[in-house]
Amino acid sequence: MNTRALRVAAIRKAVPKGWIGPVALALLAYAGAIKNSPLLAWVPIDLTMLLAVIVVAAILHSGLSLGPPPPSIVWPLSLFAIFLLGAFNPQLSGYPFSKILALFTFTAVAVIAPFFLLRTEDQRRLFVGTLAALALSVAVVIFVNPGAVGSSTNVVTLEGTNTISTARMLATGVVIFIVLAMVGGSRTQRRFGYGVLGAVLVLSALSTGSRGPFLAVGIAVFAIIVSAPALRANRLPALLTSGLLAIVALLAASASGGDGVSRVFGLLSGGVDNSVRVRGIFLGEAIGKVVETPLGIGWGNFIQLSDMSLYARGGDRLYPHNVIVEITLEAGWIAGIVVAAFMVASVLRARRAAATPVPAVLFGLLIFAVVNALTSGDVNDNRSMWMLLSAAWVVPLPPAQKLHSGLHPALLRSDRLLARDLGSLPLNAPLSGR
Repeated sequence: MNTRALRVAAIRKAVPKGWIGPVALALLAYAGAIKNSPLLAWVPIDLTMLLAVIVVAAILHSGLSLGPPPPSIVWPLSLFAIFLLGAFNPQLSGYPFSKILALFTFTAVAVIAPFFLLRTEDQRRLFVGTLAALALSVAVVIFVNPGAVGSSTNVVTLEGTNTISTARMLATGVVIFIVLAMVGGSRTQRRFGYGVLGAVLVLSALSTGSRGPFLAVGIAVFAIIVSAPALRANRLPALLTSGLLAIVALLAASASGGDGVSRVFGLLSGGVDNSVRVRGIFLGEAIGKVVETPLGIGWGNFIQLSDMSLYARGGDRLYPHNVIVEITLEAGWIAGIVVAAFMVASVLRARRAAATPVPAVLFGLLIFAVVNALTSGDVNDNRSMWMLLSAAWVVPLPPAQKLHSGLHPALLRSDRLLARDLGSLPLNAPLSGR
């Protein structure tokens, strides 16, 4: 056998079967943020559409090869049935129409796909590894060729998107690497490397000046330290590790200066700018209307509330910047209650499953995504949150808590094996084949 054939055979052995679905799913989480980048101008069709088609095809393949999804898929299916209540909307044009269309296509795919595409250990590792690779790639791009926000500021962004989306992608990597640096399962040198990568991504995210993702990172890391089973015996060292990383990153950022750093530090010091004030107005108006409309006002109709149109910028895309309030206002009380229950139940289950590195990362990412969804974006902007809420139900619980349900044998392997042979994410070490 020649050298090329040997290399191909080695690659096939290293890459697990079914890798396309988890990779496409991870990219779908942020497809809207990256598809307008000049670097992706060569893609012949809309990137979100392309990835959604790949994910749907992977779902069908998974259903045939691994069997039906776990019974907990009833959660999102029931949720989207209830979401139909908000679709009976007389204003089926503009933002309301596009919102409903995206909700029942791309967002529906995002919430259902994890029940099929994240069922095995390798699939979950690929999903996390792809998110980490995306974060590092964005950091490199904005370092080499930063997108300017305006001539009067040195805040940067990924060209083709905004600062919030850029910061979210970078902060996703921060959560991944900080959690891996704290949780066992790999050598000290590799964990140190994870910490360094996390600190580098913190510095990169600071340059965007987006504050919400930093708040979400802090809450996610704190939740991991105080509650994840993976850190039961090492909570103090984990606290010291994360604190040290935060201090180093903040000192380096302070030394580098910049408008982005000043904006983030302004949040830490309790500063309130116009953006924060306007979001407070949105939230207050929405909560006040929720009390009056138990059946909801219909998807995308937030702008119809009194004086809200004054805040629209050349269109009708307006929302409360809080996903629970948004859903309760537009789809009704029942939808809001079910969403809140789904979120709480998913977070609690993800915490119970967070006994080894990748489940711990997924738990941290879930907290990060939920906090972001409560402070920014609309129901479709927070696609990663829907994926991670569903992922919480496919990660096996530790052996004492596991409920075997007659699923495919590959789905019942304990994630304790992952702590033994994880080594690293797919970024820098091969995955074992299956």
